Amino acid sequence: MHASECSVCGQSESLWICLICGHIGCGRYQGGHANNHWLETQHTYALELESQRVWDYAGDKYCPLSLPMASA
Repeated sequence: MHASECSVCGQSESLWICLICGHIGCGRYQGGHANNHWLETQHTYALELESQRVWDYAGDKYCPLSLPMASA
């Protein structure tokens, strides 16, 4: 597994990383493995790798303050 793919299915689009344990999963509209991780672990926060926005699964919304994007 590479850091740029879902740890379950290998999908490389719509990736999310759990901010609690670092699990990388694909989004709800791909294979849904990031959401499944939350359902299994209750790890509430995940970072959407493309937009760098933080999702709150418990609140079912983006957090108002997200992480700043790293400069290249």
